[in-house]
Amino acid sequence: MGSKVELFARIRRDARVEGLSIRALARRHGVGRRIVRLALDSAEPPPRKTPVRVARQLEPVKVLIDAMLSDDLQAPRKQRHTVRRIFARLADEHGFTGAPYSTVRDYVRVKRVEIEAGAGRGPEVFVPQEHAPGAEGGLRRLYPGALAGKVVLVAGGAGAVGHAAIQLATWAGAVVITTISSPVKAALVRAAGAHHVVNYKEPDPAARIRSIAPDGVDLVVEVAQHRTPN
Repeated sequence: MGSKVELFARIRRDARVEGLSIRALARRHGVGRRIVRLALDSAEPPPRKTPVRVARQLEPVKVLIDAMLSDDLQAPRKQRHTVRRIFARLADEHGFTGAPYSTVRDYVRVKRVEIEAGAGRGPEVFVPQEHAPGAEGGLRRLYPGALAGKVVLVAGGAGAVGHAAIQLATWAGAVVITTISSPVKAALVRAAGAHHVVNYKEPDPAARIRSIAPDGVDLVVEVAQHRTPN
């Protein structure tokens, strides 16, 4: 059996030369229709997503991390724990150095959303930005952990800019929600690293987003249409 790249190439060739339907292509190549749709959408197979596993060494301090995140529910947003602060407190106050920063970051990223959702916080009202990106106190730079604990909504994540935004936000440590319009595009954004995918063509996508992030999102990435001056 050849590689997945070769499989995608054969599927695309048969579709182009013979005009076979998705069902016929799936039957010929012995794969599901989802694989056929992915192959027709792109010649490059999506990367295999490695599941995030919390190291066993983190087990003794999970209760401490959970307590810090629970305390944040009552704290002003600017006073809430960042991953770096949690990591430092574990070492300074509890002498814990048994897990790397990345393991603590991955645990906090998921657990914070779970704790906030469990608290039943109501949704925030989103007000469109009127200033340019990066202006008026916006982020000056991104780095691993810069968005740790943040929830980022990427509108239209299957496009080129949205796809890049998902990868950048995930790299910076954010929990990423994105909107799409089809199952094929859903597979693409998941391959890019999106944690939650909402089909905006299905009923009440706003309610779905609120159910994922009941306390609201921290950042919204939306591609603005370019307007040429008259």
